[in-house]
Amino acid sequence: MGGQFVESKSSRPLVLLAGWLGCKPKNLNPFVQLYESLGFDVIQKIPSTSMVFLSAVSCKEKTAEKYANIPINMTMHHLASTTIDDIQSLNNSYILVHVFSNGGAFLWEALREILSDERVVSNLRAKLMGIVFDSGPCDFSDGLVTISDALSFTSINDRLLMDNHSKKRKEALGIEGD
Repeated sequence: MGGQFVESKSSRPLVLLAGWLGCKPKNLNPFVQLYESLGFDVIQKIPSTSMVFLSAVSCKEKTAEKYANIPINMTMHHLASTTIDDIQSLNNSYILVHVFSNGGAFLWEALREILSDERVVSNLRAKLMGIVFDSGPCDFSDGLVTISDALSFTSINDRLLMDNHSKKRKEALGIEGD
């Protein structure tokens, strides 16, 4: 998915809205309207279902190497990199990040990882004034039951994509059967 990019009108403050699993831009509209009424520029980013799922699995397994065959534009790191590019192209006075549930939290984690590198974007770190965790992330430790419950709120295309990733994951781990 990606998100919407808004050209900065001035050096106003910026809020990054990072959506949840299954979120649509229209779901973020009340937050866009709220922040715009408070004088913020707004960027929306909504990680795809596959990005959230792969982030949850690789976080739990502490490795992303098993997903090396995933196209780069489908990774949370890629979304975070493009988000930073979008933010850097604006001239905002400071930045607030508002994340929703797992989708937003995983995007924040990828952003935080990039921002922690001293050689990269130090000017953005100085402008980062706060983060709001809204509807905090859930724990996927109960396994696929929780994930399949969450996937029931997504499109059939996302579910088919996740089924394909699940099969590839099982193959990589040497697990047979469904």
